[in-house]
Amino acid sequence: MVSFLTDTVVCGFSLYHILAYFLIYSCIGWCLEVIYAAATTGQLVNRGFLNGPVCPIYGFGMIIVLFALTPLQHSILLLYIGGVILPSALELVGGWALYKLYHTRWWDYSDFPFNIGGYICLEFCLLWGVGTLVVMRIVHPVVADLVDLIPPFVGVILMCFLYAVYAADVVATAIAASALADTLDTMEQLGDSIHAVSDAMTQLLGTTTLNADKKLDEGRLQFKLAAAEARDAAGKRPSARETMAAIRAKAAEASEAARRASADAPATNLSAPPTSSAQPRTSMMNDCIKNTPKKK
Repeated sequence: MVSFLTDTVVCGFSLYHILAYFLIYSCIGWCLEVIYAAATTGQLVNRGFLNGPVCPIYGFGMIIVLFALTPLQHSILLLYIGGVILPSALELVGGWALYKLYHTRWWDYSDFPFNIGGYICLEFCLLWGVGTLVVMRIVHPVVADLVDLIPPFVGVILMCFLYAVYAADVVATAIAASALADTLDTMEQLGDSIHAVSDAMTQLLGTTTLNADKKLDEGRLQFKLAAAEARDAAGKRPSARETMAAIRAKAAEASEAARRASADAPATNLSAPPTSSAQPRTSMMNDCIKNTPKKK
């Protein structure tokens, strides 16, 4: 059985990888739905029509995207266009089929502009394109590496167990939606048990998302207060131009004070009379002239 799953190839993927990717992306999609509901409504909502923590439409959607868009992943534009068209078409068909089977809407875009029957709308169609880019370029390589880390034999055993629970969940949900729910108590109890696990995961993811959203709001408020304080401080602090003007004014005052001090200082008298020390020297010269004998 292991060799059959690993050797059978469909659209470039082994059957083993296809089954593993379907389970993984069904669970990832359910987690995203719970987180989105908690962030937008502030409530803990167990999303999906099954009891377990899975949304099969995400598993089917990702398998279709892998089959069709893997050859186009070299082009961001083609990958985005395919990401808009394929998930939107699946959402339209899946929403219509679920409504016809269970007479219940698990999503409704009636309040969004450019919607088709409330099953799809333009805004989310464009967002599917962005999500496809992120998944194909970033998320799926990591998921593929994690699947390859598990030995195929262990992976097959694990998938057999998970798919058995998956199938029981589908049967229990179908019975609960029909008139046979009153006669098959065992399947109903099984569905309740699976739903309890899903509720616990909803509580964990939803509470974590709400706490993170609250902390994010507090961080934004603190940032706004800090920015306001910084603006006030910047308003009170003189600008560079004002500082340079003050420095020039101080320099002009210092220069004017120095000019006034130099103007008030007494001028040096260069024509002062000779000091008294010159007088004895003159008298000595006169005595010498007197004592010199005259020529006859």
